[in-house]
Amino acid sequence: MQNYLRGHLYTFSVFVLTIINIEKILNYQIYFSATHSLTSKDMLIKYAASLLSVILLLVSIKLKYRVLPLGSFILLNISMIPFIYGADLFAYALAFYLIFSCSEKHDFISFLGEYLLFGMLVTVYLYNGFYKINDPNWTSGNIMLEIFNSPYNFFNLILSWSVILLQFSITFIYWSKARKVVPLLFCIKHLFIAIYFDLLFGLVCILLHLAVYCSSGEFSKKLKAYIFHTKTP
Repeated sequence: MQNYLRGHLYTFSVFVLTIINIEKILNYQIYFSATHSLTSKDMLIKYAASLLSVILLLVSIKLKYRVLPLGSFILLNISMIPFIYGADLFAYALAFYLIFSCSEKHDFISFLGEYLLFGMLVTVYLYNGFYKINDPNWTSGNIMLEIFNSPYNFFNLILSWSVILLQFSITFIYWSKARKVVPLLFCIKHLFIAIYFDLLFGLVCILLHLAVYCSSGEFSKKLKAYIFHTKTP
């Protein structure tokens, strides 16, 4: 399964980011009519940036040139409008990761992309974990009452703390053995989010964690190999 995911992860990611861009194009008029935040010229620029971003992504599936996802990433920053649940941050992260994973060669740039992705995920989830552990609604389990709209019970407390502990478990992705377990746990969490809350946000996060799952080898060994021009075992 890992080899299959590694071979198709780029295509899956392009597909999801394409949907995000199309969704933005369809909702620009509604969003900007409500906020009155942009002129017609600015809206036209965002329409064009979204469309060009989609074209570059689709072309990059066939032509494995890193300049294509790089251009798409820049255009995504121009065209992006705020999403709920911070989906814009993870969409940026996925688009940024595609710059490094576009090529089929496993070179230093690909390694650097993995390292940056790991660092971003660890930073985001640790920050979110510290936020949750200092929020009485999470530590008491009351947050689950709002989510499920159900009476309080002990299961709510267990589920709430399971989510908190999962946030901190992100640090274990640097350990190769845990890297095959922790990302899958996050995928289960975000699958629930995709089904019940926000489909695009959940899918983007799942793809990021699948990229971690598909990563192979220790960072320290890879870095040593690239610095001293030796082969990794």
